[in-house]
Order: sequence, then structure tokens, then C-alpha cells
Amino acid sequence: MKFSVDKANLKLVDSILSAARTKRNESTQQSINLEASEGLLRLYTHVNGMSFCCNVPANVVEPGAISVDGAFANTIKTLVRHDDTLFWVDGYSLVINSCDSHAYVAAFEHIGTDEESSNESPEFQIELSSSDLLTAVQRAVAVITAARSAVAVKRDARVLLTNAWFCPDGDKLHVIGCDGAAMSISTIPFARSAGNPNDFIAHVDLLKSLIKIAQAFKSSNVVMSVSENTLTVRLYRGNTSVTVSMRRDFSQIPAWREMIPKAFEYEAEIDRRQLLEAINACLAQVPLYLAFHEDCVAVVLNPHDDACRLQMNVNAKVARAGISIPLHPKRLQTIVKNIDGQTVRIRANEPNAVVSISGPDDSSSLSLLMPINC
Repeated sequence: MKFSVDKANLKLVDSILSAARTKRNESTQQSINLEASEGLLRLYTHVNGMSFCCNVPANVVEPGAISVDGAFANTIKTLVRHDDTLFWVDGYSLVINSCDSHAYVAAFEHIGTDEESSNESPEFQIELSSSDLLTAVQRAVAVITAARSAVAVKRDARVLLTNAWFCPDGDKLHVIGCDGAAMSISTIPFARSAGNPNDFIAHVDLLKSLIKIAQAFKSSNVVMSVSENTLTVRLYRGNTSVTVSMRRDFSQIPAWREMIPKAFEYEAEIDRRQLLEAINACLAQVPLYLAFHEDCVAVVLNPHDDACRLQMNVNAKVARAGISIPLHPKRLQTIVKNIDGQTVRIRANEPNAVVSISGPDDSSSLSLLMPINC
């Protein structure tokens, strides 16, 4: 077995292996399977319930297959700055040569994989724009993970969720992230679909890996397929492809559409930059109050204590004044940061009811935030 890989494709291999090393599994030394044949290097590894596979162009001198120690990932990371890297097998080692320096990784007989033996046919699959899916997934993951901060966990003991919900609706897909107190809803169009798409669930670890890979790979489209037991996400560009798969989760998705109010009594369009600056100054204290006045929206701490009261006024167009809403600053910050545009539209009905947050002209994304019970 002997082959070489250029710098660009080695960077992609490194991004796959980095995505496999999340905080939850970074200490796991998992074997990595390599196959070189017909102008392609195929890499496969399985870590904590997730499978990662990529095909990248390679100059294959001698085809073959081998399994290597998990230390291969760290070795590759040091080589991505070089133009061309040569690999060959020498006894029980994979020799890696780059810029006249050699590295050795323990190698052993190639072993079969679950992915290789799987013959599951997909129940349905959908193809989406890579950039649309990446934006939607980033918003969902941001909401899910925001509540894991020390402040959120200590001061707001609502249940933390670890999945995002994917809900097909006609020719569109709703991508929803929820942590029990905040919800992000992004709507993106299909490029095409096959079968009869139904609601499905993806674990946040798979989505974090997908974000890392999509940012490195720069593919145009993504195919998500659901079979009887597996959720698979495939990014491709020419003969280069990356596949991430995980066991299917059959948990029931809540009736999230019923959580969206049909109408709102209070509404304000707020300067996004000024609002973020005010929120950033209040992250250490819970709750933060948003008070709607005639000519501005005030961000307030300790509104009932004149000695400790802090108020920052933010430019806004207020449709109706007279409400003050207690919110978690970290969750509010996460939502506002992920909104595009210069202004943010915030709508509410009463201080203890769900708040709607969105861009003023953005019909493709919506966030909901529950006030804090004071």
C-alpha cells in the first residue's frame, strides 16, 4: 500500500478527524481504517456512536487497506501545512513522509466496519443547500448549548435537551433547536427530495461535527437520509465526499407549532448593535429586564432596587409601550447574535408569556424565549 495526498485534501482529512474529537470523545483512541484504490483515499472511523467516512482524491501507487492507531489524527494535524505527503506501509507501521521528515503510526490488519456491511435502504432523503443547512444548524446548536453555561445551569434549572428537530413541511424543512426555555426555528427549502420525508431527530454531537466539516469542506449541497435505524448526512463535491452517520433517535417531537402565538400586543424594532452591547454588560446577573418605552427599549437590572438599579436605553421603534419582561441574558444574547441585519424585532403579550425574536424582514427564522419566573 502506497499513496500520496496533496495539502488541500489532507486539510479535509484533518477536519474530519478533528470533528470526531468532540469534548465528549476527545480522549478516545479509536482505530482509523484507510483504503487506497482507483485514485481515492477512503478514511473511516467510528467514535462514541457516530461514524465518519470521507473519500478524497489521492495518487495511489500501490492499492491496499490498513487500520491505524488513533494517534494518526495527531500526526496528520502537523502535516497539513506541507504541499504533498507520501504514505506507505512498512511492517507494522504506516510511514508518513513530508518535507524529508518521517513519522510512524502503528498499523495492523484492516478490519471490516459496520458501515461497510450496512445494506439499509433509506426511507427518505432530502437534498439541501449546504450554506442554508449550516446557518440553520448553527442557530439550533447555539440555543441548545447556551443553557450549559455555568450561569444558566445555576440560576435557571430548566431541563436541558441534546437534540435538534427536523420537520419537513411541503418543499421546506424546519430546523428546530430547543433547550426547554428557548427555541430557534429556521425554515430552508429543499433542493430535491425522495421518498416521503417525515420528522426526524439529530443529536447535538452530530450537528457540531457537521458544522466543523461543512466549514472546512465548502460543498454546495448536503444530502440527509433516514433509514430504519440510521440518520446519515453526506456532503459532496465532485468525487470528494464526507459522510457522518449516527443511530436514529425515535423520541417524540413535541407539538412545537402550538408554542408560537398567533398575535402579539407589544412590538419593538430595536437597534441590534446597541442591544448586544447592553446585554453583554448584564451577563453576570439574572434576570435582565426589557422595558418597552415610547421612544426606546430599556435594558434594566434590579428595577425594584433604586440603590442598585442599572438602566441602559437602546434606540428602538416601539409600536406599543408599557411592558417589562424578565429574561435570561445569556439566552437572549445567543439569539440576538444569530440574527442577521441591523435591527431586531421583539414581540410579546405579557411579562410571563413567550417572547418572539426575529429579524424585521426575515420570514425564514424565528426564535422564542420564555421569561424567567421572578
